[in-house]
Amino acid sequence: MPNPEVKPTSADGTGGTHRWESRSLPGRNLFLFFTSNIARANRLRDFLFARPCAIISPHSSPDFPMRCFALTPEHHRCSKDADTATTFCADHQSLAQSEPAAPETRPLARLLQQLRPATSKHRVPDDARATVPRWLNTSATPHVIERLLHDSNCTIRWSAAFVLRKRRDPIAIEPLWHALQNDPVSSVRQQAAVALGKIGTPAALGPLIEALWYDRDASVRQACAIALGNLGYNIAAKDLAEVLGRDHAVFVRWDCALALGQVGDLTVERLLAERAEQDQSQVVRGACRDALDEIRRRK
Repeated sequence: MPNPEVKPTSADGTGGTHRWESRSLPGRNLFLFFTSNIARANRLRDFLFARPCAIISPHSSPDFPMRCFALTPEHHRCSKDADTATTFCADHQSLAQSEPAAPETRPLARLLQQLRPATSKHRVPDDARATVPRWLNTSATPHVIERLLHDSNCTIRWSAAFVLRKRRDPIAIEPLWHALQNDPVSSVRQQAAVALGKIGTPAALGPLIEALWYDRDASVRQACAIALGNLGYNIAAKDLAEVLGRDHAVFVRWDCALALGQVGDLTVERLLAERAEQDQSQVVRGACRDALDEIRRRK
């Protein structure tokens, strides 16, 4: 059960420190010392010896039909069936060429894969901290995903997204995409976007680009722009450029401009030069000039 003594006092879904307030009760620290260690032992036991939960492979769950990870020309998710080995349909197999190998499902192999240092150039640093409930932080990833998708408390759903963000496990991409599309609370969707950006694989581009175009909340679109810039994949440059030219929110346009500087795609130089002169916001015009300087510096 969620701990009613722990509640959020602020939410910085885009990577800053998330401060929480927790009141202590007499004898509670000693109790938590023993229960947290028991929880860790149970988690390790379940991870090594238990049979995989259905949600470990999201595509095999009734909640997650096996759909392609690519987007349509209208920036919505492709509705065609995906190949289980690549997560893309036959029409989008070219997008799978740079995709890393699928995560291991054998318990010991998964453990070794998670302990192995990441070498991807797209791994995004993350020094943000949040005090999430201990029982959630020590839960196995399938149980964290279950809380993200089905808990009635938005604070627990936000915390579950933060835990998945720190674990960077690719099996969380599908449920995080589901949360980004469907959660009614903008701070949960924002944290789901940040978590997708931290995973650092091309499979995270689809949900981030879709939400950049269509999420109704500017803070979520802003988080998507930041994540796409940090990931640095050139394929996102066209969408960032188009949203820069059309979004009504100043700070969404600002972060799209900065993200284009991070991506460094030469094809957007002309657009950035135009926006540096024509955008109504001074901060956006300045961001466009900074992005141009960064792109030209890399030539």
